[in-house]
Amino acid sequence: MQDSTDEQTSRCQYSDFPNQRTCTSNIATYAPVSRALPTGGSTGQIPVKTASGVAWQDAPSGGGGVQSTQIGRLIAVAEGDPLPPLSDGDMVIRYAAPVQPGAHYYANFAADTVGTAPVGWTNQWDALGWTVEADATAEASKVLRMPATSSGRYCITLDTASADPDRGDAEVLFRYKAASDANSGVTGAVRVAGDGTSETGYRGGQSSGSQMTINKYVDNVFTTMRTANVAEPFTVSGWFMCRFRVQGSTLSLKIWRDGTTEPTAWTDSVTDTSITVAGKVGVAITSNGAKYLDWVAIATGGRTAVKQ
Repeated sequence: MQDSTDEQTSRCQYSDFPNQRTCTSNIATYAPVSRALPTGGSTGQIPVKTASGVAWQDAPSGGGGVQSTQIGRLIAVAEGDPLPPLSDGDMVIRYAAPVQPGAHYYANFAADTVGTAPVGWTNQWDALGWTVEADATAEASKVLRMPATSSGRYCITLDTASADPDRGDAEVLFRYKAASDANSGVTGAVRVAGDGTSETGYRGGQSSGSQMTINKYVDNVFTTMRTANVAEPFTVSGWFMCRFRVQGSTLSLKIWRDGTTEPTAWTDSVTDTSITVAGKVGVAITSNGAKYLDWVAIATGGRTAVKQ
């Protein structure tokens, strides 16, 4: 039988008797206590915790106590889930299902007006005139144009994802293309903070026609942490996919040509503890030359970004 705790301040997950449970209190997380169900017992008795363990005792009279049934199984069912087939002697406990942190976000530019800045996005770091343009090859026949005419530190963040309380751990998935391979640098951006003189954040994505990098800005100081070759060289006007993930101190990156199978493994990863602020989430560019963003999927709280 399982030891009991304050039922008003804990959530418990049970399995078939007499396995352990895991309880998470509103105050603290603590280890479960498990005691074996004693043998014996007779009709009208119930298992009771005593100073020396668990023993069968007569059920108290009155109040609808157990009168003719011996507990056989203790079954846990999450709130809202259907009950399994039950037998005589089964006891069912409903529990609050654990809530996974984070959420999913998705944005394209279908609802935006061509020639204007996209709604629901915020410019970060250096100023740049982000504009929506028509493009028949895009999902919604519109793209976000990133018209950098000189090298700089440009970033745009998605407002909804950047307000998520779990955004410090985030994954960014996006479809992009560029006007030239030399200026193909489009990256995911996580834990973005600061302005044009104090840029802070992690970036991961394509840096040239044949390479990808994982970088960081810490209060305006730039560092390249990892460089790797892309699986397939960049081609002008071809669509590519990028997935960049920041989970705790681990940063991971992969890039592949749109329409081909996504690599199972990350192409490159690195660990870093420089930036702990939750910041904001979006995409960034550094080199000059036009670049185009079709859509962005963002997942927070350790989830995996998926196209919706």
